[in-house]
Amino acid sequence: MPSRDASHDVSRDTSLDRRGFLAAAALTAAGAVVLPGGLLPTRAEAAVPSQVALPQWGIHDTAPASAWTDGFVGGNGEYGAVFHGTPQLERIVLDHHRFVLPNGTRDVLPPVLADRLESVRDRALAGDYWGAAGTFAEGWSLRWTQTFHPGYELVLSTPGATTADGYARTTDFRTGEVAHSWTDSAGVWKRRAFVSRADKVVVHELLPAGVRTVDTTITVDTALEGVPSDVGFSTVATAANGTGQLHVRATYPSGQGAYGYEGVTRVVVTGTKAAVSSAGGTTLVVSRATKVLLLTKLGRYENAGDWNAKPLQAALAALPPTTPRCSGGTRRCTRPCSTVRAWISVSPPPTGNSPRPS
Repeated sequence: MPSRDASHDVSRDTSLDRRGFLAAAALTAAGAVVLPGGLLPTRAEAAVPSQVALPQWGIHDTAPASAWTDGFVGGNGEYGAVFHGTPQLERIVLDHHRFVLPNGTRDVLPPVLADRLESVRDRALAGDYWGAAGTFAEGWSLRWTQTFHPGYELVLSTPGATTADGYARTTDFRTGEVAHSWTDSAGVWKRRAFVSRADKVVVHELLPAGVRTVDTTITVDTALEGVPSDVGFSTVATAANGTGQLHVRATYPSGQGAYGYEGVTRVVVTGTKAAVSSAGGTTLVVSRATKVLLLTKLGRYENAGDWNAKPLQAALAALPPTTPRCSGGTRRCTRPCSTVRAWISVSPPPTGNSPRPS
């Protein structure tokens, strides 16, 4: 469970409206700490590990999220990602605003009720409210909207991460970056992620400590809370030329509307001895990497065969696979990192405390 060793207090001079109160209450209940400049001032915070640089505006916690409901969230208004889990088993729930279960209502038109308005008004003014409602509802039945659901979950398994001292995770409200880190005898291990609006991609970077390397397996979990049981899944993992792809396809029940959706994760490894391989056709194995970059794109398709053109793979191939230096040297982003190039060109922060679906 998230850390509960922080206490919060609202000063008498702090103005807090209803929305602020509800948000603050939710954060406090989750055990997370609102950073200075956020919703709540704090009198006592959980001890922040020395390797963590706290964002000016954001939130942090010093314990891993044991469930997705306690995870930190990234998104771009279209894609969404929830980061949770432990260093040994990291999980990323992936979602899209068009991931809704077709139920045959796509072509349903609203009833024409204009000619009933005068009769309804007369009944209501006479006090016959049930009669007014019945007049509006007569001749048509309630149809439920299409159910929203999560897509699937990426799972990063690192059994060697047996020691995770000084664990901390943060969300920077200015840039949308979610990060977590921990330490062992080799130094500081880091993860950071964000969801690009301009490039429509989830970006996740894995960095090892000191002279150590990233050695992890990447799989997919589709048995998530909220995923309909009648959605069919297939997963294919491929690797070639130092990169890998983890490809997930989901098929909706036929005859109800849209055909299905998919997600593709491109895995790029760095290091002279780094390698990525496929195991069993559904798992990617990363070994001896000095850095790992995961790039994920999501899409929903109306018709069978629409995904055969591989639009997500083509878009991923066009993204930068490396980490170029920016002209500003070690400067950090002070605005939302809307593009992949803007984000990955920024050096790591210094250490220290401081369309409507159819």
